[in-house]
Amino acid sequence: MNRAKSAAAAISYALGKNRLKQDTKDWLIEHGCPSESLKNNDRAVVRSGINVSPTHAKVQMKVVRNHANGDTVKNQAIRIIQSFSPDDLDITKPENWQKCNDIGYEFARRAFGGSKFDDTDYPPYQIAIYTHVDGKGHKLHNHIIINKTNLDDNKQWHVENLNDEWLSFRDINDEVCREFGLKIPQERSKQVKKTISERELELKGQYVWKNDLRSRIDQALDEIQKNNISLEEALKSREVDLRRRGQNGISFAFVDDEGKKRISRGQRLGTKYERKTIDDYEQGIQQQRQQQQADEPRNEPDSRGVHAIARRQAIQSVRYHQQHLERSLSEARSRADRIRKRKQAVAKLIKAIQRAIDRSLAIIKQLKANQGLLHERIRQSNANRGRKFGTVINGQWQVLSEHDVISRALNIIQQKYESDQAMETVVDYLRNQNSNSPEKRLNMAIKILENKEHLKLQEIDKSSSVTPPKPFIKKKAKER
Repeated sequence: MNRAKSAAAAISYALGKNRLKQDTKDWLIEHGCPSESLKNNDRAVVRSGINVSPTHAKVQMKVVRNHANGDTVKNQAIRIIQSFSPDDLDITKPENWQKCNDIGYEFARRAFGGSKFDDTDYPPYQIAIYTHVDGKGHKLHNHIIINKTNLDDNKQWHVENLNDEWLSFRDINDEVCREFGLKIPQERSKQVKKTISERELELKGQYVWKNDLRSRIDQALDEIQKNNISLEEALKSREVDLRRRGQNGISFAFVDDEGKKRISRGQRLGTKYERKTIDDYEQGIQQQRQQQQADEPRNEPDSRGVHAIARRQAIQSVRYHQQHLERSLSEARSRADRIRKRKQAVAKLIKAIQRAIDRSLAIIKQLKANQGLLHERIRQSNANRGRKFGTVINGQWQVLSEHDVISRALNIIQQKYESDQAMETVVDYLRNQNSNSPEKRLNMAIKILENKEHLKLQEIDKSSSVTPPKPFIKKKAKER
């Protein structure tokens, strides 16, 4: 049992649309479940609701919250998981699926205000019950989602202590299960007390510091029974401080695995860890030792001159040091394993870095090669772009660049041959810089100027100076 911040998320998980895994189906069929009962792929094999449709619970619950408080509450729903033993409800029989859902329905109806003696007396809350057949252990279980908004007064469901409420719910659950013919386990042991938050952490597989503290105390209690040491010494070797206050008070303090200092009273850990239980346990051990000493022979030397008490103390000392040595060896092995794993991780990291460096060097080498090719192409392009041509136009000597030559050739063709299909092909050839090399385009432009304008182009070499032609050349050009 816990609070859910988002009712929609809790319902989506419980409904499990198309999330029933094939492994679960295979296991059920293999153990005798009819395959026709598993045609639906939803995790919720059976669903029901009180004051709400289980299929549309998300929308309907949200409408109620919006009407009541604008859907601004921090925790929107209460989530309860109700699980059953395979001895009570066989998961491979589909008729038990409906029975499981009926038990969850009746429990939810009574737990939130419905009458035990009137089946038509419904609580003023929206409740959706979803029955699952998957999960660890293959146990039938219900996911019960309760919208916290009261339908009568629009107030939120509130309790001071969720643990106390859970205990009352447990009694109602036991009562309903008895009515359906299920067996109820004997009274739960209160030697170990666990809160709801502790149970949630255990279900998630997370670290629970109180469990760690209980484990250390249990180990210390076992040690004082085997060795002649006090409980304070046994706990101190496990980094736990024991404090006795007054006649009934006892508390334990230690630093947990997360580095936080934790203090807990014995009564919060369970009756097993209360002052009276601890004192009775220590007193019982002392009485056993006294009885053993009374039964042992007197402290007289044996044939080798060794007294019995000294021999016993020597044996106990050897055992204690042996246990200490075994504990040290275990810690050394764990440290060695951690170091080995760290070395492996570092080796993997070094290999990954080396591979990254090799790839980087290859990329740099390729970039250098591409840079050389690019420089060569730029040089050739600059060399070609730098060509100049001299000619006589309208009786005057003019110097034309490559661009001027090609542009003049395009103008001549467009002016004189507008509708000629062949000339359009020539124009496309001259304009297309990507498909045709500059040299080929320039040669074609020179031929067009020589044939159509009768110009004689003379290439000008940069290294030598070119003098304009004599006047008679210009005169002949005019006569032509």
